[in-house]
Amino acid sequence: MRPSISDQAAAVCFLIEMGHPQGTIYASTALETIEWDGKDWIGVALFGGVDGLDESAKVEVREVTFSLSATDATLRAGLAQSVKGYQATVRHVLLDSRNRVVDEPEVIDIIELDEQDYLVNADGSSTLTITGYSAIVDLRKSPDTYYTPEMQRTRYADDTGLDRIPALVDRQVSWQPAAP
Repeated sequence: MRPSISDQAAAVCFLIEMGHPQGTIYASTALETIEWDGKDWIGVALFGGVDGLDESAKVEVREVTFSLSATDATLRAGLAQSVKGYQATVRHVLLDSRNRVVDEPEVIDIIELDEQDYLVNADGSSTLTITGYSAIVDLRKSPDTYYTPEMQRTRYADDTGLDRIPALVDRQVSWQPAAP
């Protein structure tokens, strides 16, 4: 039986699907491992966190930070690999009192991973911090949206307007009226 949203003990957490050189990492901000979508999402609430997932009406690229503390040497070795250029998908999810997913998780952000800082503490524990930027608002122009005369003719066979663009590229245009 599927859990109900009306369960009084429902909790909220994030599911984080992060690209990594050794394979995708599935983590959650819950206290224990959650099963969803055929995968085990490791609960890292006591050892990790996510900052910068604020909602805003502004169209801006936001910085998001993932952090994880570890004491296991094998885990530390895996964490030291660079994830720059990989993506992380963050989902918002409701859990019932048995840590089962109540409803379909909602994607709230896709993060382009960038810098990471790896610190080994004196006691042998380590802290990994990964900074990324929201990829949902991508302010770069997609290469497939550049228009060429050939692309224009596939849509409008008789249109030759874009054929004139190369002649205008380096042309100096004066907005002042010509002197009589």
